[in-house]
Amino acid sequence: PEIQKTTPVTVKLLNGEEYTENIVNFTGHYLNPMSDEELKEKFRCLAERGGMNDDNIKACIDIVFDLEYTKDISILMDSLIIH
Repeated sequence: PEIQKTTPVTVKLLNGEEYTENIVNFTGHYLNPMSDEELKEKFRCLAERGGMNDDNIKACIDIVFDLEYTKDISILMDSLIIH
């Protein structure tokens, strides 16, 4: 039997009311994986927040999604440098 991962999420409104819901197999869980586009968008958001520029973000995504054809991993490392 599969074990389901339940994660409680609570939202507190400005008026003090709270609502809690248990999320089963949240997005990103192995039973509910992110699509490639969701994963790319999550990386873009986090990389931008971390200071990466758009060109490096795109290069990093392109390299990772074609990693099996990459002969020199140093180009991936170079794309991760924040200027």
